[in-house]
Amino acid sequence: MTDSLSEGDILDAVARCAGRHGRGARPPAEGAEVSRLQMLDLTVDRSIETRTTKQVHRGGRPDLSHLTVYEGDLGDCPVEPPADPARPKTVEFVLRGSVRKVSCTCAGGRTPCERCSTRGTLRCTEGSPCPECAGIDPCTWCDGTGKRRTGAPAAARSGPARPRVTCAECRKPGTACPGCRGKGVKKCTKCNGTGAVPCPSCDGEGSTRHDGCDGTGTLTLYTGGFVTYTAHRTSLTLPEPRPPRRVRHRTRGAAWERVTLKKAGAALPDGLDPSHHKAVGAALAPRPDEVSRRAELRWLPLAQVVLADDPDHVFYVFPGRDGPEACSVWSRRRVLRAAWSAAAAAVLLVLVLALIG
Repeated sequence: MTDSLSEGDILDAVARCAGRHGRGARPPAEGAEVSRLQMLDLTVDRSIETRTTKQVHRGGRPDLSHLTVYEGDLGDCPVEPPADPARPKTVEFVLRGSVRKVSCTCAGGRTPCERCSTRGTLRCTEGSPCPECAGIDPCTWCDGTGKRRTGAPAAARSGPARPRVTCAECRKPGTACPGCRGKGVKKCTKCNGTGAVPCPSCDGEGSTRHDGCDGTGTLTLYTGGFVTYTAHRTSLTLPEPRPPRRVRHRTRGAAWERVTLKKAGAALPDGLDPSHHKAVGAALAPRPDEVSRRAELRWLPLAQVVLADDPDHVFYVFPGRDGPEACSVWSRRRVLRAAWSAAAAAVLLVLVLALIG
């Protein structure tokens, strides 16, 4: 609690800490400025309930026997909130008399494959260039595309010309390279020279399983009621501004006072600093549709000490596991002095470099 640190305890702890700075004597009370603070951490886990109804579509003929049947208003259905407010939970109901079976709009549980456009095959791209035409002029009519080419003719290969054969792509006689028959690639072992491989999305069938009906061609429709418990967490840390980082680190293992509040409107503990009551009360205010909560509140008395004959340090005293402990941080005056010294050193370095350059 705030008064668990007496002034004597505070000055003794400061003396022990100051001794590490070359001071051993206990500072006189009139030479020490003591400010009382309190560190506080609050975490509130709330379980927020929402109830909704909607039309549910499920594929096939699912077993709904595990769902509780309700009639009338979903709000009248009793549901046990989660034991731990930090854990979400959803309970599903089914409205009595709302279950019906309908046929799916797909074709018997299948839908056209979009990847191959129902062809069941894809163009093979693994064949190596034809050794005869190198894929440059496989067909003088279609260039291996199966359609009459437009624009400039394909570049001719050097070397003796060979008789042309009927193109396997456009079926034009006397236009294709005899080595690849217009395909531009040599026979591929993967597609056996056909230029097509089975589509991996549909396994060559041209259609895929319709997930909406689980491939059954049937849908089960019903009105579902859903009671959902959402975990909502809020936190509060005081005072503001927070103590220095080193102080926060040192107080992690300190003797914090702790209390757990599980009901809205529960009385705040006596040891809480009155200056924190308003902020804590606002953080603990009930939320709409809140059904349960768990508030973890912990606080620690803290004393800030400034010694008249040691303006370079600020001391913080707090209850430790084995009695009052203290730690020190640089005062604002010393931080500013160090910053000015660093800036002056940087300017001096720039000037030296300019002179020798």
